[in-house]
Amino acid sequence: MKKNFNFTLVLGGVLVALVLWYGLYEKKYKITLKEAKEDTKRLISLDRKEIQEFILEKQPVSKDAGEDTSEKKAATTAAPVTYETFEFKKSGEDWYLTAPIKELADASMVASAISAASGAKYERELDGEAKDLSIYGLDKPRFKVRVRKDSNAPYEELIIGSDTPVGFDLYAMGSKDKKVYLASRSVKSAFDRPLKDFRNKKLVLVASNEIPQLEVSVPGESFILKKKEGDTWELSRDNLPASKSEVQKSLSALVGMRAKDFTDEPKNLSAFGLSQPIARIQLKEKGQKDAVEISLGRIKDKGYAKRSDKKTVFEVDPSSLQVLERNSADYQDRNLADFNRFNVTQLKVLRGKDSLDLVKEGDNWILSQKKDLPLDKTKVEALIAKIQDTKIVQYAKAGNETGLKNPQLELVLSDKDGKALAHLKFGQQAGARVYGERAGLDRAFLIALTDFKNLNVTQASLLKTPEKKAEKKTETDQGGKAGDKG
Repeated sequence: MKKNFNFTLVLGGVLVALVLWYGLYEKKYKITLKEAKEDTKRLISLDRKEIQEFILEKQPVSKDAGEDTSEKKAATTAAPVTYETFEFKKSGEDWYLTAPIKELADASMVASAISAASGAKYERELDGEAKDLSIYGLDKPRFKVRVRKDSNAPYEELIIGSDTPVGFDLYAMGSKDKKVYLASRSVKSAFDRPLKDFRNKKLVLVASNEIPQLEVSVPGESFILKKKEGDTWELSRDNLPASKSEVQKSLSALVGMRAKDFTDEPKNLSAFGLSQPIARIQLKEKGQKDAVEISLGRIKDKGYAKRSDKKTVFEVDPSSLQVLERNSADYQDRNLADFNRFNVTQLKVLRGKDSLDLVKEGDNWILSQKKDLPLDKTKVEALIAKIQDTKIVQYAKAGNETGLKNPQLELVLSDKDGKALAHLKFGQQAGARVYGERAGLDRAFLIALTDFKNLNVTQASLLKTPEKKAEKKTETDQGGKAGDKG
């Protein structure tokens, strides 16, 4: 009995050990072995995160690229190869082009090329060491890629030759030996790009929320859009509120502008519409001491932009220029009042000595002077919504006779704590408009007369409409109907 029990324990232990071994082998050890085996197929040993310098040499694509005849192929083989060379270096989190030009690089394009280089793996090794590299297009390779950790470390190299006659592979060589390998053709797609693809395409290098001020010059005027506390904007020279949404449109267009192509050191700026720009926008970028000016031009259906600190002209989407060439009037905040109507719990309507004091209690509105009067909740809330939706037609010029010292109508909206959300006054009529002013704004404005009439409500207009009682039928009507029936 004891022997059987001990034997069962031993079997149980073996079973547990097998389960543990299977779990470790399948989930960890086997995967690790597979990854290690795949790593041995890498043609470059450096991990992409280690790479700090990167050189790409590529053959320029022939204008008559296509299927080579034997004559063309022989001529190509005999001719010397001239390579385009792009050199990149990482500084901090950014990648920079150091040759053939010096400027910020497109980080996503560089990252794609480095990932392709460090992740390149062979699918099959050709037997022996190749004696004639021309068979594989490796004597004058299509691409030569070199990467290294830093300037003190040696380069590792990836050489890419011809495509295989059949299948979807290409011939490649790595740094570790002189053997020829077959690798997927997809490896070369990240390298087969013109210089402009690797260049930084952004005109503005900061986010829109990092721009506190724009100085805009368009034909006929110059104005400043300045950010204030609470994420609001103003036209500072005119001391007028600016529309946050309109400013954001311009910021988004400016920050989102991308180069489609580049012209380095152009001889004639008038060819790009930049000798007399349609707009100049001056701003400060984060970390920069001096402001940079961006000039915008248009020639027929093409748009162009140029930074004052660079000689390069950027070709940009012409549709983005329309937003940026607007004048100051397009940025003016035309809202009569800016408040959240759901926070309003008190509304005072003042007309000379007469006044209405509307107070919200629970879900209903009452007149504080006459609580028994049946106010129509829908009409009161429609009035508040109308105040919020009314637009200023234009801002008045200084010195105009407005009649606002003795307003014909005054509206005060407050929250539950008694804090005024908006204080509005309306003066005399000027044609089809009425003068108005708002607390906190030192400029009078005009609204449409029709809007004023909708705001100038009476007590009677806010009361519930009496329900019509059904008319009582007379005996004559009843008799007549009865006779008709008979």
